[in-house]
Amino acid sequence: MKTSRATRDSNSVDRPCGARAYKNLLSALTSDVLEGRQTPADIPEAELRAAFERIVSLFKDGWLRADSPGALQALWKRCDITATWELFWLGTSLARLAPINSGWLAGQVNIVKTGQRNERIGSLFEILALALFSGSAHDVVATRKNQPGYDGTLLFNGGHVGRVSLKNFARSFYQKQFDTNAATTLSQFKAALGANRRAWLGIAAFSETYPSDADWGSLREHLTNRITAGGSADAGQSEQVGPWSLVYTSPPNDASLHAAYSSYTVQIAAKHHRNESKNVEDSFVKALANFDEHVQGSVNGSTNAMLIRLGEAFFVPGLAQWTRDYVDRVGTHLDEILLYQPAIALNTTTSGTSIVHHMTLVKIGNTHHPVLSASAPVGTVAGTPTRTILIAGKREIPLQHYHVFQRGEVYHAGEMQIGKESSLPMDFGPGIIAHNVLRILDDNDGIVFSPRHPLSWDLSLLND
Repeated sequence: MKTSRATRDSNSVDRPCGARAYKNLLSALTSDVLEGRQTPADIPEAELRAAFERIVSLFKDGWLRADSPGALQALWKRCDITATWELFWLGTSLARLAPINSGWLAGQVNIVKTGQRNERIGSLFEILALALFSGSAHDVVATRKNQPGYDGTLLFNGGHVGRVSLKNFARSFYQKQFDTNAATTLSQFKAALGANRRAWLGIAAFSETYPSDADWGSLREHLTNRITAGGSADAGQSEQVGPWSLVYTSPPNDASLHAAYSSYTVQIAAKHHRNESKNVEDSFVKALANFDEHVQGSVNGSTNAMLIRLGEAFFVPGLAQWTRDYVDRVGTHLDEILLYQPAIALNTTTSGTSIVHHMTLVKIGNTHHPVLSASAPVGTVAGTPTRTILIAGKREIPLQHYHVFQRGEVYHAGEMQIGKESSLPMDFGPGIIAHNVLRILDDNDGIVFSPRHPLSWDLSLLND
């Protein structure tokens, strides 16, 4: 299942990125922050280097390389292209904010380095979000700590002042619960497959309702029993397991499977919980009430605004219409609401990945207020949300109201011959690692070469 975006963390980093192992102080001082990293072809190296060096100057190389559960340190150690995009975004945002927010930035850096998980996420989000508003129409100054109601002051060219509030509605409880259950299902699937080796087994499970714990248990038990019992699992064969429609899938196109290893894919999709949207709506109502309690209405020539970041799986058009209806009914001191959904996405035409910043503007009341200017430091801005799709041959099946999980390992059989290039594994989509197994002489197991490929395209910095 090749999707325009997918789920969680990274893999296959065989050595730290950004420098060779330090042999002495001089090598540490002259290390190359880009060494070993996959880099976008359309970004000048000087821009990339400047962004990465900005991160090092503020967070310090030793801290970035230390073992820690923090998202930024984990991201710094990754070499894949999606990690490069995120770090470039952070470094460029730091550069945008530094001229008039240096003291505030130092405080946010300290929180990222020493704070608890929610504090780290909050500080990284404020850095990335405020940098969106640093542009030609206005600049932005971060507020003091614990400022009630809003997070930034907008300085308009005409001398007027506005306010901007930042809200991060990230992965919902239901998304986290789905991800956890899907990961547990994958773990049991791999354990059963390891004990009962096959050259290939691919499954795709779909549920038209949000699965209960019992539903997940039934799926795991069925898969374990099915693998243990052996028998055929031909591509296209289907079974019903409670709410799950289970289909056995064929290997990805262009895969020549190596018999000594078990290749597999696990694809799981389930409909959003019925309260998925309501929980976000309730959070918005609280955020709006807090803003209106502490911030007066704006004057002509300035704008009061709220930016709401939504998780990658959330359906933006539905919330946009609900928001318009709600503010028309209750009123507010806000002039604009910007629904913001950044995501790492695949361009299905060019097969290139980048960060896509979707923004939907909800304009409120009269037209005497300037439109908020927001620009992305890196990637592209899109008026249309990214889509989660299943690509099946030439068909594109939308999964816009579904939680989606995809993992797999494909062991591609190759052969090393003197004077000839060896075959390389294809990119089979987010979450699927394509290993290249090269046979040398009579070694049947071969040598496995694994790519630097992320297991997810979720934004690590905003989800921690």
